[in-house]
Amino acid sequence: MKWLIVLLLLATTSRAADWDTGIFRFHLSNEPVHYSPFENSSVQSYLFNLIYDTLLKWQDSKLQPSLAESCKEKKGKSFQITCTLKKDIFFSDGKPIKPEHFINSFKQLLDPTKKNPKAYLLFAVKNAQEFFEGKSDWKNVGITEKKNQVIFDLKETDYEFIYNLALSPTTPRPAVEEKYGKENAVEFVTTGPYQFELWKPNQSILLKPNPFHFVKNNKRPRIEILFIQEDSIALSLYETGKLDFLRRLPTVYISKYKYREDFHKIQQLRFDYIGFADTLKNEPTMRRQIIYALDYKAWQKIYDSKRAPGCPGLLETLTNTQICYEDRPLENIKLPKSKLKLIYSKLGGDDHKTVAEWLQNQWLKKLGLSVQLESFDNKIFLSEIRNQNMDLFRKGIGPDRPSCYAALEAFTTDHPENFLKFSHPGFNAIMASLKTTASAKEKKNLCTKALNIIMDSQILIPTGPIEFTILLNSKWTGWKLNELNHLDLSSLTLK
Repeated sequence: MKWLIVLLLLATTSRAADWDTGIFRFHLSNEPVHYSPFENSSVQSYLFNLIYDTLLKWQDSKLQPSLAESCKEKKGKSFQITCTLKKDIFFSDGKPIKPEHFINSFKQLLDPTKKNPKAYLLFAVKNAQEFFEGKSDWKNVGITEKKNQVIFDLKETDYEFIYNLALSPTTPRPAVEEKYGKENAVEFVTTGPYQFELWKPNQSILLKPNPFHFVKNNKRPRIEILFIQEDSIALSLYETGKLDFLRRLPTVYISKYKYREDFHKIQQLRFDYIGFADTLKNEPTMRRQIIYALDYKAWQKIYDSKRAPGCPGLLETLTNTQICYEDRPLENIKLPKSKLKLIYSKLGGDDHKTVAEWLQNQWLKKLGLSVQLESFDNKIFLSEIRNQNMDLFRKGIGPDRPSCYAALEAFTTDHPENFLKFSHPGFNAIMASLKTTASAKEKKNLCTKALNIIMDSQILIPTGPIEFTILLNSKWTGWKLNELNHLDLSSLTLK
């Protein structure tokens, strides 16, 4: 019903005389449930990048200053990070942002009564986890302020932590009790280039420029975010001029659009895979047959990608060499005739369905193996994985930090998203070393070793390097979409 409401709304608006072509419009697959910076999710990330700024940001393949003038790491008696704030930074209500606002935000994030799911981002700080668990007082937490600086004292050497300072849960917040419901949005003060103007439940969010944002842009347009689940409907709205940015063009349309000026491919840092569930854990022969029955070059054509599936999707700059599965002669054995089940999330749109059907056909043709397909809304999908109600599942890992550690941490033994229940002492040791070395060369060596362990275990089939294929109306300039899928519209203008 939601998509029908959106269509009717847009049809009415497009006929009206006041249809504003100066508003930048894009869509989300679902309506955000809230806008609390402490509970960020993939659905909310595009919105959060517009209303929240942090100490740092990842852009143009490097950490850059945002609200901070600089953040410097220092290794001595303890590992310390000192962030010096810019002089003229303000909330959207015009009040200056001070170090105390960052301290207040961190205290809210770690509040033991709130149990915020993103609190772990600060656990590397001395006594932060203890405070979160109610075992220590705030005065013992290693976060302090000094003039225009925020200082972090970490428990141990950790070169991964600084990336967390570019994530929305670490945005500064006023020292007041805040509500994050749709009805409170218009009064909400933001730190990013935009603030709320209107929230129409089940329809759209309208944003207006934050006049106090430190990136000065007097041509910054308003933004309208629509809620559209179906890729085909979103494409239709884009083609009729009712969307300016299509954030996911289904691969079946790539050949039609790839030579147009508004067509863009953005390489992503991801580790997406087809995982083997508990039912196949003790079936190494069957797993090998399932892995090597696939025609990876044919799969590559479906994605229209530069490199084939069967390889992890990490950026080439993070490893020394490519580690890939390739199709090869199958073992001369008979597999059980029982039917297997592959599940995937509807959040992936048409592409997930297309690939799942292709995999189903490959395994039937090459192995005589019957595979049932089922798709679920994302929450149910994750529940199904946790309960292991399947034999195979398609899972995506979209790291929020630009490192090998962020891409692989879900495979460490105690990680809550280790859905494969993977456990390997050597792998865990390598991951620990990734956090403590500052050497880029050593990080690449360690990352390659960690990937080799995962691939040799044959617990998954990597779906290969991921490129987000988007359409963006060429009348707009100043936008940036990076390899972490962070959308920066602070410099957006109409040509």
